[in-house]
Amino acid sequence: MKNIIEIKDLNFSYQKEYQRVDVFENLNLDIEEGGIITIFGESGSGKSSILNLIAGYLKPQRGSIIVAGSEVNKFNEVQACKYRNGSIGFIHQAFNLLPKLSAKENIMLPSIIAGEKVTSAEKRAKELMEYLKIDHRDNHFPYQMSGGEQQRIAIARALTNNPDVILADEPTGNLDAKNSEIVKKLLKKIADDGKTILIVTHDPCFKEISKRVIDIHELTKSTIC
Repeated sequence: MKNIIEIKDLNFSYQKEYQRVDVFENLNLDIEEGGIITIFGESGSGKSSILNLIAGYLKPQRGSIIVAGSEVNKFNEVQACKYRNGSIGFIHQAFNLLPKLSAKENIMLPSIIAGEKVTSAEKRAKELMEYLKIDHRDNHFPYQMSGGEQQRIAIARALTNNPDVILADEPTGNLDAKNSEIVKKLLKKIADDGKTILIVTHDPCFKEISKRVIDIHELTKSTIC
């Protein structure tokens, strides 16, 4: 099985007022294609920074991040935006749905940005809503849906452009136990259907569905965030 993500000798820090905060030093991580890989760590351990670096929102001071053959850390802003809209799907803890768009329109948005015709984007959105058993909410707005329903819409949006990798930042962090279980099963189904999903979380429920479990403190000696 080939690696879909390769992080090599990565250093990342940021400036906080007059102090430099070192997040990672000499971080190395290879992720094989397919299945769920979960990185565990407490709040402030740098988990979200890993996802934001892979997504190209942040740039390291040193090292390389290669995703599906592309060196993400060398992208300019235009290239990074295109990469985020096509090669990866990002599932946020806070859902990040646009409040004035319906569920279906939220899912369609990445396809429209990528230049898809409205008719094909709408067809894809409907297929994803059926796949995730949320099609009864297609014309509802985020405020009309429960947290679990909003997260399912966010998952559908992450899948809409058929990304190489799905990144999930605490995907059950804002959900109750019942909805957390629903989301966990959906992510397992998506992975079983061939997708690579990288999850960062402190929720132990993901251990049982992960093909690989990583303690963030095993990755680097310096994980301060």
